[in-house]
Amino acid sequence: MPRSACTRRTVLRASLAATAALAAPRLSRAAPPRVAFVNPGWSNEDFWRSVTAVAQAAAEQLGFALDVAYAERNPLRMKELGREAAASRPDYLMIVNEVRTAGFVLEEAERLSVRTFLLNNAFIGEDLERYGQPRAKFASYIGALLPDNESAGHLMGKRLIAAVRAAGLAAGGTVTLAAISGILTTPAAAERADGLKRAIDEDGKAELVHHVAVNWTREEGADRASAILRRHPQVNAIWCANDPIALGAIDSAVAAGRKPGRDIFLSGLNWAPAALEAVRDGRLELSVGGHFMAGGFALVLLRDHMDGKDFAVAVGGARQAMPFASLDRNNIDAYTARFGARDWRAIGFARFRRGDSLRYDFSPTRILES
Repeated sequence: MPRSACTRRTVLRASLAATAALAAPRLSRAAPPRVAFVNPGWSNEDFWRSVTAVAQAAAEQLGFALDVAYAERNPLRMKELGREAAASRPDYLMIVNEVRTAGFVLEEAERLSVRTFLLNNAFIGEDLERYGQPRAKFASYIGALLPDNESAGHLMGKRLIAAVRAAGLAAGGTVTLAAISGILTTPAAAERADGLKRAIDEDGKAELVHHVAVNWTREEGADRASAILRRHPQVNAIWCANDPIALGAIDSAVAAGRKPGRDIFLSGLNWAPAALEAVRDGRLELSVGGHFMAGGFALVLLRDHMDGKDFAVAVGGARQAMPFASLDRNNIDAYTARFGARDWRAIGFARFRRGDSLRYDFSPTRILES
């Protein structure tokens, strides 16, 4: 056969194959359901980066595409990002009521019929009256996963009071405390402070001589602790609303000639790596935490919801709870042995799905055993 005929046939076969490929139906895998998460924290902030990291590990295991935008602790940016996320029409929108910004975003989501899930900070006070509980006033507000911040604040207060007494520092039986809260317009901060107040009231001989709120940072914690120790040198415990504040307070206590863990006791919250080192060496009495995992377990609830196993019928209803746990010198090694590398993919998130039971268990104790 002449070469020219072979060439013509080869070209014809290629052309027919191309035409057939264009005419054939395209087979494509459906896109995974998308969750948009407006993270209120700084993008370099350990706690909120950890929230994202755990949520990303859960999303990979549970078949979600997770979009995350950081608001860098800017309330206006939180609202702007929330509006943009709702307008992108995700399957679910996950938001945090930091500095009372979630209501604005919820109203946008309601207008666009975007299913919205609240994380970490609840509506309280007049905001609760306006927005209600999940599925009560806003159809798009389908659920929430909220840690018990009041109990966390109470636990820290009780443990500090006990540590001061055990060290023999309670002159006349009185424990003298100071407190450094986070911004009190954030519900978590207000609830933790309420827990401290309850611990002091229950004790009867503990005295809170100074209480100030800061913007959650180590630098502000150090600055306020330094001022407290100058003004109230008799203070032998400082209750701190999170780990960065506690680490800053430790810095100032050392600079003032105090010996954290011996003549002054401090608490923190978040399970930040630097704070856990301070727990291990005795400078920090305890760090309460586990709630940075809430983003991952919120996706467990949303996966069940998407698959027709509505979490709202489980114990706790549409507003699910995630308990805190405390790490101290007695159990810090067990935690670091399991999660010291901070590889959250080691958590089998599918094991926490509801299945045929009517109860979820997101306790840090179970997570350590998973």
